[in-house]
Amino acid sequence: VQYIFDDPPCKLCLYQRWVWILVFIFSFVSIIYRNNKFTKRLTLYSLLFLSAVLLLLGIYHSSIEMNIIENIISCSAISGLDAKNIEELDSILRETRVNNCGMPRTKIFKLSLTNWSTIIAFLFVLYTISVLVKNINLK
Repeated sequence: VQYIFDDPPCKLCLYQRWVWILVFIFSFVSIIYRNNKFTKRLTLYSLLFLSAVLLLLGIYHSSIEMNIIENIISCSAISGLDAKNIEELDSILRETRVNNCGMPRTKIFKLSLTNWSTIIAFLFVLYTISVLVKNINLK
């Protein structure tokens, strides 16, 4: 979406993206080693932890977007402000894209991408818990 809609992610989006990547890696490992009980259990607990982290990040990020809470993490992307004069500073500021965590630019069916990520993370938490319960009952 970042490249299709020219919508660069904010810091919270990047944090969520990295956790999703870990979820995919652990899911892949879980599929490969599904016959090994120890690895399967380890990956399932890891996936439960990661999906809970995703859910919490999503709730936090969505709450910022809906103006329920204030953001405590700086979403500023401005770096290297070593302008030597006012013209350079003006140029840097004009060329820097505003990347505010509280202002979603892309929405699908009136929900931001953060909202969708939160919903999917919630469903993934429920699914992971159900798989864990099923595996515990199969002992």
